Amino acid sequence: MRSVKVLERFLRHVKMTPSCWVWVGGKRGNRRADHGSFRVGSMKNGSRRTVYPHRWIYELFHGRIPEGMQINHQCDVMRCVNPAHMRLGTQQENVEEMYARGRRAR
Repeated sequence: MRSVKVLERFLRHVKMTPSCWVWVGGKRGNRRADHGSFRVGSMKNGSRRTVYPHRWIYELFHGRIPEGMQINHQCDVMRCVNPAHMRLGTQQENVEEMYARGRRAR
């Protein structure tokens, strides 16, 4: 029941578009494209923590993220939290995709 309530709260910070689920909640950092931030856990028992929304939703749908792996967005929308658009990958794979898809900042 608790996880359903957390998911409902999570989805209040998501704008559903025809392709992506765009995180419109809080964000980490002050750059325009930074990933979002989302708080989970309880202050009462000390489990409260801030997580990246794309990583949290990935783990909810697909399971734990192995050590040394990251979540790469197949849609190239950094604030997308649609679990169908995410896959495990390495930093090197992400950099290679960035160049191949022309996402590199100019």
